Amino acid sequence: MVSKLLDSPYRSGRREEWVKAKCIKSDEFIVIGYEPGGSYGGLGSLLLAAAEDGKLAYIGGVGTGFNSESALP
Repeated sequence: MVSKLLDSPYRSGRREEWVKAKCIKSDEFIVIGYEPGGSYGGLGSLLLAAAEDGKLAYIGGVGTGFNSESALP
C-alpha cells in the first residue's frame, strides 16, 4: 500500500511525503453486494463478508479502485 501525508499535494515520482507499507497479513472475503456511487458507472464500494461458523458475517465495505474506464462494461 502506498500513502501520502494528508496535507501534502500530489506530485509524481519518489518523495518523502509518500510512504510504502508492505502487507504482511491477508484473508479471504466474499463480495455480497455493492453500494451505488455517483461516479465510475454507478459503482461506489463493494460490501464484504467472511465465513464464520458456517454463516456469512458482514465485515464492511471497501473502495473498488476502478476508474471511469475500467468501471464501465
